[in-house]
Amino acid sequence: MELRDETRFFDMDILKEFNRANKYEQGNILFANGEFISSKTYQGFKLNLFRLDHYVFEVWYSPEQKSIEKIVRITDYDLLYTYFERIDISQLYGAAS
Repeated sequence: MELRDETRFFDMDILKEFNRANKYEQGNILFANGEFISSKTYQGFKLNLFRLDHYVFEVWYSPEQKSIEKIVRITDYDLLYTYFERIDISQLYGAAS
């Protein structure tokens, strides 16, 4: 699958096109067209959270192997909260007062 420019890519059914791609193509799609949200480490992996349209994906990257091990579509809000608990919003409190 060849990467498309952003306008043409988003004219298609994003999830269907994404699911047809292999994990390396999926990674390229996310890095080129997705929005990076957050990251964390888990069991030696660097997990990166991306938003693509209204879907959220977790990219499992192995620093040891220097490769993407898997990409998972996130549908569980509890899993999303594990990312958000790491975000420091204390500066927002100061701006509101």
